[in-house]
Amino acid sequence: MNSDRTLSELNREAAFSVVRSWTEFLVTLVLLIAAALLLYKSLKYIRAVFKRMTFAAKLKKICRENGHRLTVTAPLYRSVFFRTTRPELLVETGTDVYSVKLFACVNRKETYVFDGLTRFTTRSNFNPIYLNTRYPTKGAHWWNEKVRKSLVPKIYRADDHFETSDVTTKPIEFPEDGGIRRILCINPISVEMLRVNKSQTELIADGDFYEGCHIYSAAGFCRLLGAEG
Repeated sequence: MNSDRTLSELNREAAFSVVRSWTEFLVTLVLLIAAALLLYKSLKYIRAVFKRMTFAAKLKKICRENGHRLTVTAPLYRSVFFRTTRPELLVETGTDVYSVKLFACVNRKETYVFDGLTRFTTRSNFNPIYLNTRYPTKGAHWWNEKVRKSLVPKIYRADDHFETSDVTTKPIEFPEDGGIRRILCINPISVEMLRVNKSQTELIADGDFYEGCHIYSAAGFCRLLGAEG
């Protein structure tokens, strides 16, 4: 009797051990998947911060070499994570003063469309490839004798661009001094950037004047300051 009770207890302990092992495995798996997803979601921000750090270092070097005065007026990295309104930089050269607002295109593979300086949308450029099997209609045969060709599968790519976000922000707090040149510096940039002009969109290029300020990429703004040395 005692041996039977001991065997039963051992079986229960073994079953409990198996359940506990599987529970620990599943919990660990869920945590690993959550950590992987978090890392994946964070990669675009890590990239944006790295690009911003690179730009800041290059800008400081150019200003130092050309005798420009550089003043940081707001945190440089906040606009990577949030939509901010205060210009982050003030650059004084021998001839001009620039108030610089930084803007981050965090999703580098998407198209950013600026509708003024207070609203922008992003569009996905993911164009999946579809396979149309083109099965014959009811009563038809695989070999269509009327047109003398078989209904082979057809591969095509979708042309749709899906809007992924629509963001409205407050106006940028540029200085009121009319002698200060207003700059919207996009860093990092995305694969495509457009601006709304009346009823159509246009590609953004370095130096474009739009809504009271000039638009530059980080590289373009550095070239501008280097030319004023």
